[in-house]
Amino acid sequence: MRTVGCTGPGSRPAAQYGRAPGLLCAAKIRAARAAEVDHLIKAHLAIGGHCTFLTFTLRHYATDDLFALWVAMTKAWESMTSGQGYQDIKAQYGILGFIKAVEVTIGFNGWHPHLHVVIFHDTLLSEDDGSLEEFRARFGQRWARYIAHQLGREIHYRYGVDAVIVRDDKGIGTYVSKIHLELVRSDLKQTRGGKGRTPWQVGSDAAETGDARDTARWKEWITVSRRRRAISVSPAVRNAYPAHETAELSDDELAQQEQDGEIELDFDNEVYDTLLHHRHQPLRALVALAFEDHGSQGVLALLRSVLDRAVYLGGPEPGNTAPVIRYVSTQAWGPMTTSRGTS
Repeated sequence: MRTVGCTGPGSRPAAQYGRAPGLLCAAKIRAARAAEVDHLIKAHLAIGGHCTFLTFTLRHYATDDLFALWVAMTKAWESMTSGQGYQDIKAQYGILGFIKAVEVTIGFNGWHPHLHVVIFHDTLLSEDDGSLEEFRARFGQRWARYIAHQLGREIHYRYGVDAVIVRDDKGIGTYVSKIHLELVRSDLKQTRGGKGRTPWQVGSDAAETGDARDTARWKEWITVSRRRRAISVSPAVRNAYPAHETAELSDDELAQQEQDGEIELDFDNEVYDTLLHHRHQPLRALVALAFEDHGSQGVLALLRSVLDRAVYLGGPEPGNTAPVIRYVSTQAWGPMTTSRGTS
């Protein structure tokens, strides 16, 4: 038996299914981090503090490789949040620290990595008196300078950074719940129109169509994102509001925690060998995505749509609790029922 899931007794590591560190693990980590972000923002607002949500973008082209853009963005952020210039900004606005998340999409102009950052500060900002614009401009000028240094590309400070005041759910601005979804649950987002696709959508399209370009893009995403932390909380923020239970856990420790509901699914060796050698290589990652979204019935529906042979979901092997997907000897099977959340 070969098992899919994030972790657990007897399970195969998620990375074995072509994911880095694994879509199930990534979703679990992001869900835990989302709860932590929610706790930190609300705790800071509750004592009279203020938060501002910044999005940092950069100029990108279809010929850019993701690795170079990610490295440039990372180094630019590190440079702009160090040195006397940043210390002056911290002192001016009473900045405690930040939560930072990396999001990546891909469109007509290639890979588009960007940063979502919540800044925790003491100074009240307003759109009416121009203080929010001044705050955005201070960060925008530093961002433009260091992106130009890293990539040799000019971006105007007015367009490279966007700023939104974060308010609690009693306010009239951007709600905390929307902020933490935008910040850390990119695995749940589905881009539309001219906004490009998420890596998960690229992988899904590659598995469905076998498109060579999408397959190459998916492999590039897996390679570049491997072991790169997508979400980080500055120590000062975490230490100021330490109550949340996941605050001190590493991503690996979060991945090892069990969740409610179905966490494992087995394949017999024949089905598993098919997944390993299937012509659409991202299929293994899509199995994990289907399992995360729809449970075992979702995986069953996915495999029935792409495999040449019929499969069915059988009972667990003796001494195990996970259901098993096996091939059937006939092309006839009963009606499928697949709904979101089925497990």
